Amino acid sequence: MLGLLTGMLLSDFSFFILGIIFVISIPTAFLYKSKNKTAALVGMMCIGIGVSVYPAVCSIKTSEAAVLYDKTAYITAQVTDKTYNSKGKCVYTLITEKTEPENQKNYKVLQNIKLKITAKPDFYAEPYEIIRIKVLFSEPENNTYKYHRISEGIFINASVLSDEPEIIGKSDKITYQRIVSDIRLSVNQKLRQYFTEKQSGLISALLLGDKSVLDNSVKENFRYSGISHIIAISGLHLSIITGFIFLLFSKIMQSRKSAAYVTIAFILIYTLLTGMQYSVLRSAIMNFVYMLGIICHKKPQAINSLGLAGLAITLFNPLSIGNIGLLMSFSATLGIIVLQNRVYKAFTEFFSLFSDNILSIKPFGIIIRFISGCVSVSLSAAIFSLPVMVFVFESFSIYFLLSNLIVTSAVPVIIVLGFILTGLLYIPAFGFAVSVLSFTEKFLCDFIIGVSDNISKLPNAVIPLDGIYIKPALIAALVIVTIFFAAGGFTVKKVKLCILLSAAISLIIISSGYFIMSQSVSFYILANSGGITVLEKSPDMVNILLCGGDNYHLDKAKDEAGTEKINSMLVLGDSGTYTRYSYLIAEEFDINQLILYDDGTDYSYLSNSGCFENAVFSNENSDILYENFSLMPVKVKNKLWVYIYSHGSSILISPQNCDCADLDEKYRKADTVIFQKNVKNKNLVFAENKFICENKDNHGSFTNIKNKTLIISRLLKRRTFIWQN
Repeated sequence: MLGLLTGMLLSDFSFFILGIIFVISIPTAFLYKSKNKTAALVGMMCIGIGVSVYPAVCSIKTSEAAVLYDKTAYITAQVTDKTYNSKGKCVYTLITEKTEPENQKNYKVLQNIKLKITAKPDFYAEPYEIIRIKVLFSEPENNTYKYHRISEGIFINASVLSDEPEIIGKSDKITYQRIVSDIRLSVNQKLRQYFTEKQSGLISALLLGDKSVLDNSVKENFRYSGISHIIAISGLHLSIITGFIFLLFSKIMQSRKSAAYVTIAFILIYTLLTGMQYSVLRSAIMNFVYMLGIICHKKPQAINSLGLAGLAITLFNPLSIGNIGLLMSFSATLGIIVLQNRVYKAFTEFFSLFSDNILSIKPFGIIIRFISGCVSVSLSAAIFSLPVMVFVFESFSIYFLLSNLIVTSAVPVIIVLGFILTGLLYIPAFGFAVSVLSFTEKFLCDFIIGVSDNISKLPNAVIPLDGIYIKPALIAALVIVTIFFAAGGFTVKKVKLCILLSAAISLIIISSGYFIMSQSVSFYILANSGGITVLEKSPDMVNILLCGGDNYHLDKAKDEAGTEKINSMLVLGDSGTYTRYSYLIAEEFDINQLILYDDGTDYSYLSNSGCFENAVFSNENSDILYENFSLMPVKVKNKLWVYIYSHGSSILISPQNCDCADLDEKYRKADTVIFQKNVKNKNLVFAENKFICENKDNHGSFTNIKNKTLIISRLLKRRTFIWQN
């Protein structure tokens, strides 16, 4: 698993990593005298296999979909799922039956692909309907966690161009997915009879892993307060329900072995019912092994069961290593295995400080042990899953310990009560019991929702951690822990030293990274089909160098700037390519100075803003000097190119519908060039890095660009760029 994870994150350095493993293996084989030498060598071999396997499998499973990027086509597909995204828009999951690219009759494309589409407001279709629509295919956005989508088998997005779908018919075929979907729909309808939308959505997420009906505001509050892991159905949920089933049937049957058989059957049914999510599969395998241990009178090691689950899942699908649910589930379970007993002991000792015999008093002892058990499990899981949260969501919840301590005791009760209630909802004779139990369930749901809502509103509830050196620091910490783990005979014997070393190395990487960033010039490129917006940002100021495209960029510019005060804004005439929404920026931001391109344009539309009084004018081919770089508008046949120069490196930005043959040879040798749409003779520009802004003829050495950061470092003597998604 570690090899697959390394291959996923560092696929560009696979051969380098394999070389390091090979070099380390030789002295280990000869010099390492410990009895763990064989285990260490096997471990390194497995890591090497994982590093090799992931890029190969990813290439095989994802490469064919790339030919559809930026193509319009008519597709005939079956609707398999219908959910809503964070913006409240309806998202359909489709399995295509026929794909017909427009204007390309002989074009061979991949058929039967899994596809997600975001529909227009008037677009409406039901699950299992077969529809025909016109779509525009696109690559999944760079700012999303792409490995999760790849693990789910979704390699491509599509936006709907049809106003309404053409309904061809409805599939009558009975499939496993259809049965699961119908059961979920039935349960959700029953829950809504007794609970509000937020309450029923939370119960459905906890019991079935169905987050599609969970209110978006609740999801956001859970993320901000650091308790998202409780709605990602995993080992915690399945273990609680499995434990309840096993205990119940042990009492009824008076036989632990018979109860284990019943529990195994329940595990299989529940796993199928929850859609065989990776996190549930992990828990199902571990609980299955535990029940087999009861039947065979053996006690399996939890860490070995976890390893077996990881091996089984990744053998079935190596790309599953990037699934968020799997990463969260494995990290949380490892935390429980490593930390839970220590945290439990610390809590019980804390209560013992108030009275030496408080645990021997039966009512108090039961309550204290229950609270300590819940808190220790949830806290251990939260601590170990925190690096995954930071890595995936690039943010850190300040109050995650507080929120977990408060809600952790309520979650098992909600799950058990919800499980009992779901069964009783289908038995009319138990209507009174349902009404009584639902009162407690409502109270607990409102309690958790209220806690997450209040904690998410606290000052600085979430700290963004989106620096490019955060992830290398986390990877370094993982490597250190792995080395200690292997060297210690697969038990971390010197925990304090391991933690101290991991923290020190991570701190050095992050500090060095932020020092390098502070000595660099960063250009933030926001692009869509209408043009690009460019911001230059340092810790103490923001400059808007281009404001192209349309109003679509305004919110992105505001988010990227992170401030209402702008040092300067450059407006290059009124060509429309760069200036379509400059008046909105002037209204939204407090701009210290306007820099206007003097070509006779009437800038009166900017006169309503106070910044117009401090405006200065610039002519073509004249340098506009900023603190760390210079910018030059280059006019070629009535079209403006933009040339940026800093620390020996240069960036060239083309206008739309231009011809590179008209450009002076000096500018063709820029280090990095960004082409907007419909640019001719791009091959005449000899840039080291070439990007295309939403251009449909994306091919060869060009990289499609939506949102990207170009960084020029002062500390690097050679001319180079570092870019990130």
